Amino acid sequence: MLASYVSVPFGVLVWLFVALFPVLCMIQWRMSRWGRRREWLFGLFFDLILMTAGMVTVALHEHAPNRLTEQGLFAVVVKEPPEERKNSVRAIVQLTATLTDSTQVNKSEDLMLYLRKDSLSLRLQQGDLLLVETVLQPVRNVGNPYEFDYAAYLQRKHISRSAFAESGKWKLLRHYAQGPLQNIFNRLRTVLLDNYRQAGLEGNELAVAFALTLGYRAYMNDELLSAYSASGAMHVLSVSGLHVGVFYFIIAFLLGRLSFLRRCKAAWVLIMLGLLWMYAVITGMSPSVSRATVMFSIIVVGKGFRRKTYIYNSIAASAFLLLLLNPSGLYDVSFQLSYMAVLSIVYLYPKLYRLLNCKYRLTDKLWGLTCTSLAAQFGTAPISLYYFHQFPGYFLPTNFVAIPLSSLIIYGAVILLVLSSTPVLAELWGHLYEKLIYSLNSSVFFIEKLPGSVIYPVYFQAWECFLVYGLMICALVWITARRKKFLLVALVFCLAWAVGSILHDYRNLSRRQLIVYHSPGNTLVQLINGRQDMTWCRSQNASFQPDQFTATARMAMQLNSVTPYSPDSAFFLPSNMPEIQTFDNLIRFAGKNMLIFDRAHPPNGMIRHVDVDIALLTQNARTEITELIRCCSPETVVADASNSPKNTERWAKECQQAGLRYHCTANDGAFVMLMK
Repeated sequence: MLASYVSVPFGVLVWLFVALFPVLCMIQWRMSRWGRRREWLFGLFFDLILMTAGMVTVALHEHAPNRLTEQGLFAVVVKEPPEERKNSVRAIVQLTATLTDSTQVNKSEDLMLYLRKDSLSLRLQQGDLLLVETVLQPVRNVGNPYEFDYAAYLQRKHISRSAFAESGKWKLLRHYAQGPLQNIFNRLRTVLLDNYRQAGLEGNELAVAFALTLGYRAYMNDELLSAYSASGAMHVLSVSGLHVGVFYFIIAFLLGRLSFLRRCKAAWVLIMLGLLWMYAVITGMSPSVSRATVMFSIIVVGKGFRRKTYIYNSIAASAFLLLLLNPSGLYDVSFQLSYMAVLSIVYLYPKLYRLLNCKYRLTDKLWGLTCTSLAAQFGTAPISLYYFHQFPGYFLPTNFVAIPLSSLIIYGAVILLVLSSTPVLAELWGHLYEKLIYSLNSSVFFIEKLPGSVIYPVYFQAWECFLVYGLMICALVWITARRKKFLLVALVFCLAWAVGSILHDYRNLSRRQLIVYHSPGNTLVQLINGRQDMTWCRSQNASFQPDQFTATARMAMQLNSVTPYSPDSAFFLPSNMPEIQTFDNLIRFAGKNMLIFDRAHPPNGMIRHVDVDIALLTQNARTEITELIRCCSPETVVADASNSPKNTERWAKECQQAGLRYHCTANDGAFVMLMK
């Protein structure tokens, strides 16, 4: 975390690490004379060494982004299972070579590749070698306020460029073009997927079976994903500790039946570790799978040497190893959710479980599942609110259904694999298996449609997330350990949260802002006065919905009212806010004037000269910058994404010659002006 915010030269970090080590050795040598009074010195310098080593690790894994635009013929290998989108198929690929008529330049770089969706692209698999004619471009954000930082997200995956290829502009050269070991796992995954199809699974049932057992979400449509997310069952679709745990118990049971393995613990440990990591590789080595596999590996080694494992050490060791291999994984949402859920369950579950003593086995299992769900939700709620801005209202009844059924589905997948050599039995079991998955899907859809199934929107900021976790931890320690000073600290966190919220609300109430959004092919202007706003839109696309486009920004700015936008030929509807005055294509707001020009309202059509602060050019307005200066003398010229690249480039050159400030949303992102 420190390396993300503090820039220190790599050489300085190495020398600091080398210098701290002898100091630590000297302190350890002197500890015999100092006694326990100065033990904190050893801990301090040991932590400094670990912190420096962590910063060195981040520097070694640092990825230098490639910002070059490159056109040509490229050989790429599909690294992960492709994902079906609305109009395309998306895949993370590894660039292996750039090809020309006479030469081949070998390269190695990860890319995000989009292919036009058709029958060929839908059949792509992990490990396929492709020849693609395309243009590699740097990944950039759209540039609108409060949008998801997609460029930083890909940067943490060491992806800095993307490409799109139409049908006919790419060719499949061969399957299984990765390394020998990876090709074996790819073939095994393909066999497992074919077994599902041969058993008669299709549609939503096939998609859920893929996701539940192999972490393969390519066939999950938006409706299915939305239902699982709204009902609070999304976690069962991610291959994680539940799935690895089921797999662990299955192979432990099967290997326990072999007498020679009971005598040779070393062989048992090696086989168990091999099978666990094979399953992790087959399912894509996601952070949740890697974390669970590392922890179960520690348990396996502990059992092999007849040592008990301390659960918190196992959790810490798994996080340490994963971050050692990939430091940027710390900022992965699934990594954060996984560890907060596990820590919360480990700490809270025993305390909640002891609150009620159930005499019957069924009620005891239900109470245990309730405690697990409550503990996991308690630990992950702030992170979920921060990233997803919603909370599943019926997560408890969902887990009562989803967790038992998903466990049965995982066990059923093993039975289906065993019966695959007998087509008749496989088809019969596949029919029953499909009904089991159908029951899970039906339950999820039913819960999603219940009133209040999703509490949305809830906007959490980063500082609020940290304060809430501090408040929760201190409150828990006070309740469980009866230490009053933690109650005082919890009250301090609560006070800081209240003061911060009041200051944030005060800034929102005094806000005056103008935003010209970047939306390709559309014109979208938003005027914000406190918590009220006025939005105007013009689009050639009848399906474009500006309210949905600005939903994230409106939620973040806590806007509570919206003036309807004008879809007709008129520019602005009369404003219900006295601070905003409109007349045709002229708007006056907070002492600033803005004129909007399009094909129907060119500058040469103005009757008299009007001095304005902003001239907005939309819909390929027929004008030159000299005409703008003559009719309105703008301080800033803004061109939105409804204009052609040819016009925006011409206006940029003319503004540079005239000495005017120019902002193009296609290149610079949304135009945002704060008013006084």
